[in-house]
Amino acid sequence: QGSQFLTVTLFASLENMLKAINSLDVYGYAKKAYPTKTDKDLNAIFDKTGKSRDMSNQVLFKMVDQVTSDVDLKVGTLATWVIMKQLDDSYEKVESEIFKPWHKQMVDQGKMGNWGLLRAILPAGSEVYGTHITFSMYKDEAQLAAFMEDSGGTMDLMTQLAVKDGIKTRDQKEVKLAKLIMTVK
Repeated sequence: QGSQFLTVTLFASLENMLKAINSLDVYGYAKKAYPTKTDKDLNAIFDKTGKSRDMSNQVLFKMVDQVTSDVDLKVGTLATWVIMKQLDDSYEKVESEIFKPWHKQMVDQGKMGNWGLLRAILPAGSEVYGTHITFSMYKDEAQLAAFMEDSGGTMDLMTQLAVKDGIKTRDQKEVKLAKLIMTVK
């Protein structure tokens, strides 16, 4: 069945991300988040949390390219995640030069909130399942439906041909749909 939940943590830089991973003081963060809880209460929360999940996979990504709008990422926001494995060194260039303008058009038309391209930093190697993820954010089901109903309909013939060639630069592993259920700032 795979994973049911995805946790995303954003960092200002790769250095900050690597420092945080190596010095993750989860207990310290919990104390700040719940200053009135006792150590016994916090330990019970950690025990319950540990039993509720299997953290089977952790992947570190770097943002390669993006199109943003003023969409407020609030609970209920929808996202599609397309996991891909790069087959050709031109993959990122194709994604930015061919697919990004189309996604920008969709954002400008209000059919999509944000779009981004992420490159996996770790794990790495020839046996890695996917090397990149593209994500698209939607404010609600209506916006996602508007995108899906017009997906590809606004491309001219030259763009459609470029897309056909561009698809050969990747192996599209899977598409996932996610719904934002919680935010922490």
